[in-house]
Amino acid sequence: MRMVIAGIACALTACGTTGIVPIDGDAYMVSKKSAKVGFVAAAEEEASVYRQANEFCSQQGKEVQTLDMQTVNSGAWRSASATLQFRCVDAASTGEASNPVAPAADDPIDTDELYSEILKLDDLRQRGLITDEEYEQEKKELLDEN
Repeated sequence: MRMVIAGIACALTACGTTGIVPIDGDAYMVSKKSAKVGFVAAAEEEASVYRQANEFCSQQGKEVQTLDMQTVNSGAWRSASATLQFRCVDAASTGEASNPVAPAADDPIDTDELYSEILKLDDLRQRGLITDEEYEQEKKELLDEN
């Protein structure tokens, strides 16, 4: 019965994925909606859109740079969904080639770059790739270097 309700909800809400959609210059968007109802987190949809974006960028020999991620958890009559806006960038431009966050110790960075590095750290933390403690330590090191 639950599968039938999920199938009907999916048909009514047009669940699925948009695929990769160009949105502005070199920026793209991908969105996924599921038939999950009953107050379930949208983690599966978030993982799915990141997989699609990573596959798209890796075909170009590049990596995903997150511009914006929005998730909506499912509710009584609302489907779980995730929408990712991103760019495909060279690995060197993300600062993630060898060390995912910090530049060389003897290479101070300007304010814009520092802000960008801290945003990258925060993105890694939000995606669960580093802990809060690792985030704070890396951020402290970045700030101490400048």
